[in-house]
Amino acid sequence: MSSLEYLDLQSSELDDEIPDTIGDMGSLAYLDLFRKSTGSIPDTVGKMVLLSHLDLSQSTAGSIPDTVGKMVLLSHLDLSAINCRAPFQIQLGTWFLLKNSISLRIIFKLAPDFVACANDTLETLSLSDNQFNGSVPALIGFSSLRELHLDFNQLNGTLPESVGQLANLQSLDIASNSLQGTINEAHLFNLSQLSYLDLSSNSLTFNMSLECPPRLVLECNHLNCHNLELSGKIPEWIGGSLPNLIVLNLGSNRFSGVICPELCQLKNIQILDLSSNNILGVVPRCVGGFTAMTKKGSLVIAHNYSFTRCRYHKASLVEISDLSVLDLSDNNLSGKIPQGTQLQSFNIDSYKGNPALCGLPLLKKTATLVLAILAWLNANRCPSFYD
Repeated sequence: MSSLEYLDLQSSELDDEIPDTIGDMGSLAYLDLFRKSTGSIPDTVGKMVLLSHLDLSQSTAGSIPDTVGKMVLLSHLDLSAINCRAPFQIQLGTWFLLKNSISLRIIFKLAPDFVACANDTLETLSLSDNQFNGSVPALIGFSSLRELHLDFNQLNGTLPESVGQLANLQSLDIASNSLQGTINEAHLFNLSQLSYLDLSSNSLTFNMSLECPPRLVLECNHLNCHNLELSGKIPEWIGGSLPNLIVLNLGSNRFSGVICPELCQLKNIQILDLSSNNILGVVPRCVGGFTAMTKKGSLVIAHNYSFTRCRYHKASLVEISDLSVLDLSDNNLSGKIPQGTQLQSFNIDSYKGNPALCGLPLLKKTATLVLAILAWLNANRCPSFYD
């Protein structure tokens, strides 16, 4: 079988041990052993120098040999959800990767030889859901990179400003790490093609003008800044310069002040989360103009506690007819929930914690919810002037 080029054993019932003789398949370019290995991967796998695709995902390997890191033609390596019983270190510097889908359960530093593997053809680098620790290295030399996913790791330190030199980057996800420091205009200024940015669940802050947007906003349609260290007013440019924005998550920060009127310009917004901040004022009437939310979108403005009491205007919210999620809980909203609208189709949890809000939510009544509805009405019956 020395001339075999393609081998897919993921659906086979063959013995799960990978034999040493697999290295004799010198012409093999594609090898898929999904869920097939329960023992150590033999060192001889490194002899398959023509291998461009290697899938060992969801395997239980005793160890992974260093020779895997010497496969210089690999364009796809999938070790996702692998359960390795021994620590190892792959020599990243020998890879010339076009795509990389790694999800290891191993702890080792990302930084030492990461830069050495840079080349100007690498387009996708996904190291999500690992246990990589250490700092994010300078990303110099990855001029063709379009996707960089480092989310759900244990990375710390600051995000290098060299990220801002990745002019072809379209997707950047560094969520759920322990990164600290400040994101400034140098990080974002040259990312004019960026459409997906997820910085959530880090200890990051922004150092940008409220009025002057970075270039990234021209194309960005997904911006997730949930659970950062952001404070002050919501930047005006988020609404005024994001014509393509579909998802905006600013929840669990320390934003204060009123919802800026510039957010009313988000005509394509489908998911908006402003929950768990210190926002005050009124729910803008223009929220009813977010007609893109009719595509089963979500509106979450919960747990702000500081909204002034305001009546619902007919033009506010009622035009949104096909929301899949609505959470207005734990604010100080007041007024009557409009009848005959989708707003009545959400259950009581969507409105709880608003003692001056009145009317009847939940058109879809069931026997198990009758007592809850009666209790709501008893505490939230509308005064006659709302009729």
